[in-house]
Amino acid sequence: MFPDREHSSLTHQVSNQSARGFTLIELLVVIAIIAVLIALLLPAVQQARESARRAQCKNQMKQIGLAIFNYESTHSLLPSAGEGTIYTTTPASTVFGLHSLFSQILPFIDQGNLYQQFDFNYAYNGSPQNIASSQKAINMLVCPSEAYRSSKVDKSGFGVTDYVATFYTDIDPVTGLRNTALRRDGIITHQWNALSVVVDGLSNTVLVAEDTGRDERIHPGNVYVDPVDGLRRRDWRWAEPDASAMGISKIINNNKSPAGGPPSCPWSTNNCGLFEEIFSFHTGGAHVLLADGSARFLNENLDTRVLRSLITRSEGEVVGDF
Repeated sequence: MFPDREHSSLTHQVSNQSARGFTLIELLVVIAIIAVLIALLLPAVQQARESARRAQCKNQMKQIGLAIFNYESTHSLLPSAGEGTIYTTTPASTVFGLHSLFSQILPFIDQGNLYQQFDFNYAYNGSPQNIASSQKAINMLVCPSEAYRSSKVDKSGFGVTDYVATFYTDIDPVTGLRNTALRRDGIITHQWNALSVVVDGLSNTVLVAEDTGRDERIHPGNVYVDPVDGLRRRDWRWAEPDASAMGISKIINNNKSPAGGPPSCPWSTNNCGLFEEIFSFHTGGAHVLLADGSARFLNENLDTRVLRSLITRSEGEVVGDF
């Protein structure tokens, strides 16, 4: 029998078509479709990641709260903030303790061994063993949403923190602007206070807040001089008394945009961004820990007069929804 020439020719054509592959136009169309899909999915992926980081940051703040309350249960007093206020001067001025809030609660954040290595007769940078201990990065003290600093230690190797006690506010209760003559205490100060100092209600008073992203790459040191070594304080190290407490004078996330702050008030200046104010890299606000142990996300548009009421401990203010 002779081969079917018509069938053979058809098979050859189909084979040639199958081997032809994509044309350039078809390939470009496929690439364009993939690019569109990526553009649509990427924001959702990023949002999901930030949601997870934000949840972790909130959980870390709760763990810090548990540590503070365990300290209080053990000692019948709250730990000191590392900073406090002297009201005998005009205007009121700041005084420092020897150790930070976080150095004192180390045993309650699963850092008992580190606590045992500290010599509390000296400042964190006052002895070789304290320096070595303070150079340990503590993951719980660093918010995973931090976007400006690239490490959990500073350039000198000291561990940093993104959380602070709110030890005072000088927001004017009438104007909502800063008024240093109206400075009032928060819960945790340079003294070891009893929880009973809170008169305004535990669920209406802030204990700890976010102040995320600080280190010397942004701020070379503030106006205070360390009495131990004569150096400017480093208010980002978890073992530094100045780093574990702050006063509140401005709105939440003030000068967050543009990154680095405006020319008139750059972040490198105190109270102009992420130094000495409630500040985070979350969208729309920042976390705070209330004295009842709950963590709340405060909107960055919260009225500063309400914020003042949440910081003060015994002013008798009535705080509504926040």
